Amino acid sequence: MVKKSIGIGLLVCVVFFASLILIPVSVSPSVSLEIEKSPFSVQQTLSDIKRFREWDPSVISDTTVSYEAVVIDGKEGLNVLDSMNNIIAKYSVLSSSIEEVDIAVELKNVDSFLYQFKLKPTDSGTMLTWDLSLEVNLMMFLFSAEDRLEEIFLKGLKSFKDLVTKT
Repeated sequence: MVKKSIGIGLLVCVVFFASLILIPVSVSPSVSLEIEKSPFSVQQTLSDIKRFREWDPSVISDTTVSYEAVVIDGKEGLNVLDSMNNIIAKYSVLSSSIEEVDIAVELKNVDSFLYQFKLKPTDSGTMLTWDLSLEVNLMMFLFSAEDRLEEIFLKGLKSFKDLVTKT
């Protein structure tokens, strides 16, 4: 009887922890910030992939990491290289218009995802919205991954605003 109870308890624990790791959940962080520049100016800076690392909040600040501008299929891209010249991340602009800029992000050993930036004219400039949709496991969802990503994106938009208003 005791062995059966222990066995059932262990099974429940294994199923619980497996579900935390294996059950996918969609998250869609989104943040907006008004920038006192024209949509065209904002779009031009967003589309310049070489400048992406100047305001990307998740940029790798390790001195052993280097950046390489590349052109793939006629589109500009940015590769992040480790100290042994292995590509650890790739960024490229998929589309760019006065209303939306899409940047593809490919991380080594992780699924690709798409940053979407929506531009909306306002009386004093441009409302810039940074959107992302991705799947995370249930554990990351329970630990507020979406809220954390929104904090990171807002930090990035503030850095972008500083960059754009300087030019």
